Amino acid sequence: MLLLSENVCCPSLWAELLVSKVIFKLISERIGIMFRTNMKYENVTPQKFKEIQESDEKAIVIDCRTKAEVEMGALEYDLHLDLMNPSIKTTIDELDKNKAYIVYCRSGSRSASLCNYMASQGFEKLYNLAGGIMSYR
Repeated sequence: MLLLSENVCCPSLWAELLVSKVIFKLISERIGIMFRTNMKYENVTPQKFKEIQESDEKAIVIDCRTKAEVEMGALEYDLHLDLMNPSIKTTIDELDKNKAYIVYCRSGSRSASLCNYMASQGFEKLYNLAGGIMSYR
């Protein structure tokens, strides 16, 4: 289910998103996220995303967008991991590596990066929503 708020076209939010993208690059380099190399996760379509949710009740859906992006609209998720948050490594370290994780962002790029990082930390059941929330509409 896609939830939209009244702030969808707010110029200040778009400016914040642009700044967030720059900050994300800096943070991702700091924590060592590798971009689309040695892929150890599966890119899935919106249909496959739904199938995994329905077939694996223990699968965790992660929204890895910024708070401002989530406020503009979100799919149902179990965990919000803002990649701009410096404590993200600690949060990931506390997750159960035996569970399946379905990760999404706006376009699929940040979620792919998060999947790569999680794979490097020993997570094995990782799914990235290819095209992100934009592909879900």
